[in-house]
Amino acid sequence: MEPVEELEPVFDEPLPTYEEPELEESEKEESPSSPSRKEKAKTLAKKAKTFIEQEIQDGDMQKFLKFCADFGKSYINQSEFKMRLWNWKQSEKYINENSWDGRAHYKLAHNKFSDYSEKEFSKLLGYALPAEKKAKNIARMPNSANIADSIDWTQKGMVSAVQDSGMCGSDWAFSAIGAVEGAYGVMQGEFTALSAQQLLDCTGSATSCAGGTQSQAFDYLKTAKAMSAESYPYNSGYPAKGECKYDESKATSALVDMYTFADEGDVNMMKMALTHQPIAASIQADSKAFQLYTSGVLDLETCGTELNHAIVMVGYGNHEGTDYWIVKNSWGTNWGESGYVKIAIKPGQGICGIQKSAVWTVLQ
Repeated sequence: MEPVEELEPVFDEPLPTYEEPELEESEKEESPSSPSRKEKAKTLAKKAKTFIEQEIQDGDMQKFLKFCADFGKSYINQSEFKMRLWNWKQSEKYINENSWDGRAHYKLAHNKFSDYSEKEFSKLLGYALPAEKKAKNIARMPNSANIADSIDWTQKGMVSAVQDSGMCGSDWAFSAIGAVEGAYGVMQGEFTALSAQQLLDCTGSATSCAGGTQSQAFDYLKTAKAMSAESYPYNSGYPAKGECKYDESKATSALVDMYTFADEGDVNMMKMALTHQPIAASIQADSKAFQLYTSGVLDLETCGTELNHAIVMVGYGNHEGTDYWIVKNSWGTNWGESGYVKIAIKPGQGICGIQKSAVWTVLQ
């Protein structure tokens, strides 16, 4: 059973809605058994019946039950079951309406997020765009650096296993530590997975599961060495910042010296950086296509560029004439291509804004 954190039964569409209705001031002191609240409950029940009768087509219930079995879903009551069925139905519609386009280079399919509401899904998006993204101490890659035709740091053993953030906007921490551990592994000649939980608990300027930036993480790692993921493991996060358990005696020697952002839209600069090490970046990830992505090269040019999710870039390549970035996500291995997504390389800010805010580090 997947954990449900303080269930908020919120639908993403106006019909039907099973969320608790907003109360007028005069109703706030009423008990759940009061006449007005009973009347609202009857109205919601009527809408639920209408949804089941009119929206659910032949075979939908069987498909939904199979989805529940495939992804280990279990719901606490009938109201949540109907809410999840509604959310799943919206995903089903989107998949059916967008899977016919032969021009697309990617595939959509149901995954563990198919029954999420928009509000729930937004909790996974923890990147908060900094007011000033240019670092004071910058480290430019030399213009003379050779750009490889392709590179994949996962094949070189410089990328840690894909983690599942759970119901926590810890993507910024996974993005930052992914860039640091990659640079550290290249520098040391031996890879060590580093702790994202340390950043969640100890980065004073960030808000843990409620969001942060790679810059905040890098600034913290200028003052404290990174601990290994083994000595400071991820605990799926908490809504509130946990106690900082930093122990320098157990830390590695990984310490950030400086970091810099690539110029917006500068693909060559990003490739030069990736030739040396994995780097961090951010995207807009609240599109249904990204949520339900399962394989191929994501080339949807309408997924937006308002950055809200942090990722790790671990390489780039080409498939049948389409150039793409190799991106590591933090939603577990049962999303995308075993936790990864290929994003097409296009001019400008890039697909989902991936070329808008890439950043890498130099270590001490």
